[in-house]
Amino acid sequence: MEKLYEEGKLRAIGVSNFEPGQLVDLIAYNRIVPAIDQIETNLYCQRAEERKWLDKKNNNAMKKQVISLFL
Repeated sequence: MEKLYEEGKLRAIGVSNFEPGQLVDLIAYNRIVPAIDQIETNLYCQRAEERKWLDKKNNNAMKKQVISLFL
């Protein structure tokens, strides 16, 4: 994906439902930081730790997108 991004065939690389530890590894071992981490939340799974971590690490390099599915 990084090669496609560098060739201009992709506008961004994003991840979905990554936990903080997974993001740290991904960032440490790859050249391109994901543009977004899309995390799902709902009444039973608030994902507060992930949201706090992303807020703390938000340095305009990676954004968060929180989605909620209504059942």
